[in-house]
Amino acid sequence: LAEQTEFGSSYVALSLSGDIYHIGQSGHKQLTIPDTQTEDPEGEATYIYGFAWTGSEYVVAGDDGFLKAGRDRSWQDVSPEIPAQFPYGKPTWRIPGTDIAGRIYIAAYQKADPRHFNFYSGHPQYRDELPDEERWEIKKKLRSQQDSYPQLVHLFAGKPGEWKHVVLPERIVRSFPAYAYISDITDTGTPELYITGSDGLVMKGNPIDGFRDLSSIVDREINVSSATLYRNELVVGADRQLLRFDGHLFKPFAPKVKVSKAPFVIQPSATF
Repeated sequence: LAEQTEFGSSYVALSLSGDIYHIGQSGHKQLTIPDTQTEDPEGEATYIYGFAWTGSEYVVAGDDGFLKAGRDRSWQDVSPEIPAQFPYGKPTWRIPGTDIAGRIYIAAYQKADPRHFNFYSGHPQYRDELPDEERWEIKKKLRSQQDSYPQLVHLFAGKPGEWKHVVLPERIVRSFPAYAYISDITDTGTPELYITGSDGLVMKGNPIDGFRDLSSIVDREINVSSATLYRNELVVGADRQLLRFDGHLFKPFAPKVKVSKAPFVIQPSATF
């Protein structure tokens, strides 16, 4: 499964291949999203990574520029325009969450397209008589050129046809490995909400008035995987620990686990 959630009395699950399973009191219904692996398992169809519900239709995100809205057999592209830049290809879309006002947050991730850095027979430097060692050096140089381009991240909020760009810190907008990401949208029950992600990212605000970056330089190595509000305090899963955000810094927030016998130690590989 790519994602699952509850809508009122209904339960909805989405598969990576492009199935939507809608389970409710009236029974079970399965939808197939066009141009996905479910519809064309032998082709180069997209994989799906998340969805949201607008109240009348699904918004579904995937790779290769796939961001569509619809239901049943009626689907259309709803991706906001992103300026074309060489050597970047189509973005991978993700949906980190929605807010209390019903706005959907969509994130686009663009990496340098490997096709621009392949060494093939039509390449300007290609010759049949090239020695293997020289051929390998050219391939290595092309690979290093590809790695010199940062990943680009774009974040938007709203609904299909009404997307508003959300300004992110430069370290998130242009990042090198390990690549930056937006992990969660956390409502506070007020007009302001939290946006969290890699590199210790914590932003607070809303798409109308803008967001302010609350994160600290000392927390830049903390990568948030998920977040929630607990007693009016932001608590996050980050790498192998639970942390709370005091408005400026992350601090430990972990349940005490009783270990009955040595040498057994509770050691999570990741926390969500």
